[in-house]
Amino acid sequence: MTFSNCGIGLDFTTADDSGSISLIDSYASNTGIVMKGAASALLENIRTTGSGPTLQVGDNILVTGDTALVQKTFVYGHVYTNTSGPDVASTGMFLPYTDRGELVDANGDYVYKAQPQYTSYGSNAFVSVKDVGARGDGQTDDTQAINAALAANAGCKITYFPHGVYVVTDTIYVPPGSRIVGEVWSEISASGAKFNSSANPHVMVEVGKPGEVGVAEIQDMVFTTADVLEGAILVQVNMKGTNPGDVSFHNSHFRVGGAAGSRTETACQSQTTPCKAAFLLLHLGYAYASPIITWLRLISK
Repeated sequence: MTFSNCGIGLDFTTADDSGSISLIDSYASNTGIVMKGAASALLENIRTTGSGPTLQVGDNILVTGDTALVQKTFVYGHVYTNTSGPDVASTGMFLPYTDRGELVDANGDYVYKAQPQYTSYGSNAFVSVKDVGARGDGQTDDTQAINAALAANAGCKITYFPHGVYVVTDTIYVPPGSRIVGEVWSEISASGAKFNSSANPHVMVEVGKPGEVGVAEIQDMVFTTADVLEGAILVQVNMKGTNPGDVSFHNSHFRVGGAAGSRTETACQSQTTPCKAAFLLLHLGYAYASPIITWLRLISK
């Protein structure tokens, strides 16, 4: 975000519950206060010029305007300082700056890629998975139909998922050249025996095979489970792009444990009986030209 000539850049003082706010790779010039308020905040790689406090909570200035936050990380709120102990209520601390690898631009910021809009394409560029037999009714096994659609559309068409719940009982393979668009968070939902074993986990959506290079753009989708599936890896990304951001997720979400229509809504209610709704939500592969993720949310209960 860029703030210029304003009193307060981000103001959370009147919000009932601002939750956790992260401000990353941002710039402020001639701004009175860059961020004010917030129950929990993370600031990383913030550049300021001619501005006041970078973070102020109540009357307390936690990060002054002249504190260099370039290639630094500052956190305020509850922080886990080790892997086994409880969280610690922090009034503010600097953390080691994470190496960003090669997914950066000339300024050292994370590469940014806006959500594709495909406005230059005509309606004939879009193919609905329902045109090849997928139902999206939350009951029919749509595995074969979805795989057939993705294989046929790779490199030439945009695969469209009308709103619905697409149950799959085996891996969905997303080949290089795939562009996938959902409608108000269309769901791909794992079901069946292949996802049952935590000793032998099974991938629901596989983006590319190891060693493959290409483009994959996925937006407005939800990845979930229809049952208690201890061996389900919801998404695994094996493919890398020629350029940073060639493989990207936008406005896509992971949800397990208690969603309406899933057996976890009724089967996982007792705290005395642990319940593993899935094995893993997301597994990312290549470090070079690795995936860009915008508005991706991991939700578990």
